[in-house]
Amino acid sequence: MSAYEVRVEKHWQGKKYNVSLVSWERNGSGMTSGRAFEVPFKKAMKEAERQSELYNAPIIKMWENKDE
Repeated sequence: MSAYEVRVEKHWQGKKYNVSLVSWERNGSGMTSGRAFEVPFKKAMKEAERQSELYNAPIIKMWENKDE
């Protein structure tokens, strides 16, 4: 498991996205830091890729992980 992950989530309003960096600790708790807020999809993915490279973190698309 990586110590970091980059999350891309749909913004609650409209067709925009938010990008967050999550820092995980050994005890399972995590701290989220916003990296981009209410941006178009292309800009969100560009920022997610940048953060992924900086922190060696996987990119998680949150709308694909919903339990139905």
